[in-house]
Amino acid sequence: MIWKDEQKYDKIIDGMALGYGVPAPLIKAIIAKESSFNHRAMKPELQIQDASRGLMQVLARTARALGFKDDIEKLYDPAINILYGTKLLKENLERTKGNLAQAVAAYNAGWKWFINKKPIPNQDYVNYINVYTAYFAGRLPESDVKTFQRSKIMPKATLFF
Repeated sequence: MIWKDEQKYDKIIDGMALGYGVPAPLIKAIIAKESSFNHRAMKPELQIQDASRGLMQVLARTARALGFKDDIEKLYDPAINILYGTKLLKENLERTKGNLAQAVAAYNAGWKWFINKKPIPNQDYVNYINVYTAYFAGRLPESDVKTFQRSKIMPKATLFF
């Protein structure tokens, strides 16, 4: 295993994947890239005076737009964080008519920025999610992922996107 806790949240992830029709390997890939499976991760977003929180690094304002009404600290709860991160992924997939690369780019850059700044704003982020999704789907060996992380050279494999 590349990440110490990569299987810790499988039941929650599988439930959200089933409930929202978002592939579980994609959810895990977002978690791996955003927080390395650290449910207490937090990254200040100074330009918008907010912070990304939890496993999927969900912004408070994004969660609120998706129906979250609780105290912001609850976004560190793995089940709540994965719920709102998955809701955002589902919404992005619907907006992009199922284009995974664009949906992932919008997850990373924010939908408003993404709409105004096409094409894909952060190809490196999309590449990481692509590789991690293939790994979690069982289509890419751990050794290839570690090589990619060191070199950022795409491994030769059938990837998710």
